[in-house]
Amino acid sequence: MPEILDPIAIWLGNMTSTHQPDPSQIVRWAKYVQRLAEEGVKVLAPCALATTGNVTLSGEQTIDGTLTSDTRVLVRAQTAPAENGIYNTGSGGWVRESDASTADELSLALVSVLGGETYAGTVWRTGLIETLGTDPVIWVPGATDAVVTAITEYVDEETSGKLSIIGALGELSGPFAGTARTNIGAASQAALDAAEAAIATKADAAATNARLAALEVVSIDSLTVAGGAVYELGESVTPTLDWTLGGPGSVTAQEISGAAVAPGTLSWTAPAAITADTTYTLTVTDASDRDVSRSVTVDFRNRVFWGASDSLVTDSAGVLALDGGGSALATARARSFAVTTEGAQYVYYAYPAAWGAPGEVIAYGFPTSVTVTTISLTTAAGHTEEYQLLRLDQAQTGTVPMEVN
Repeated sequence: MPEILDPIAIWLGNMTSTHQPDPSQIVRWAKYVQRLAEEGVKVLAPCALATTGNVTLSGEQTIDGTLTSDTRVLVRAQTAPAENGIYNTGSGGWVRESDASTADELSLALVSVLGGETYAGTVWRTGLIETLGTDPVIWVPGATDAVVTAITEYVDEETSGKLSIIGALGELSGPFAGTARTNIGAASQAALDAAEAAIATKADAAATNARLAALEVVSIDSLTVAGGAVYELGESVTPTLDWTLGGPGSVTAQEISGAAVAPGTLSWTAPAAITADTTYTLTVTDASDRDVSRSVTVDFRNRVFWGASDSLVTDSAGVLALDGGGSALATARARSFAVTTEGAQYVYYAYPAAWGAPGEVIAYGFPTSVTVTTISLTTAAGHTEEYQLLRLDQAQTGTVPMEVN
């Protein structure tokens, strides 16, 4: 808000017959107060009295020269500052008023005092309070005039103390104008500066906290399966997952595929063995209730076989006994390999029939003819499946480079 140069700060009073209120200042003030409300400064309902020193927070008693009776009192000078606040008196223990009973309601609050010998007509404000009842509640003088008294007459009770003055921005008639002419004349620049400083402090703190919270993110740097994540069909495994976490955030919860894992744990073993492809998802939750996830899959694959034999191979035993070749876990029939024969032998290659008929077969770099048969093959891991068995039509000697497409 632009600085107001008049030492009285804002004229709205009919001070003399020649000194009339300045409508532009009225609008500026209304807009300013509306901004205070929107940005977090709360104008609470006025108090009847304010304490002048430490008091017992129970029973009706004389406060600042006036006997209380079910009275709204600003308690501002307790020996234990955490007891300060706005109370309703009674014959028993005093209770905090409903609009000032939480730390949020009392933080950056403005309240006026209507009566009392010492503090009638004064205005008080608080700073930031995080825990009511533990943190000190410090009341310091605010705008030391009746500006806030005029404003609080327009507090919207349905919004818990937030100002509702938008409809009055352009109006100078009725009770609003009359109260303004009577009360706003003594508003000081220092009070406006103090209110703006309070807003800036709260905004800066909130922005800083938000930036820090955004940086404090947990990350899952790795997620692995101990011993590897690929197995042969027919095997039964109980996988153990290991992971590492990074980032400055703190972990409040972990789970793997819906199963809870204690925070701080970095390893987990599946509760039961598996025999088919299974995906596990680790989800980690941080102190800001943000989730980060990472997944790993345990794969089960077919085994393919190649080698040589000097006899006709027609069953599982013959495939598993092939000479000079090998086997591997695979997901497709295409493969390049070499077979070393023992004398004149036939070269074989076996793969799951579900992968389809073979394409071109190449030996020594040239296309060659093969005989294809289908057999039921049971692997050493115990998996049984239909296999395509390819055999070169001519016996070979030495090392035979092969390519199956």
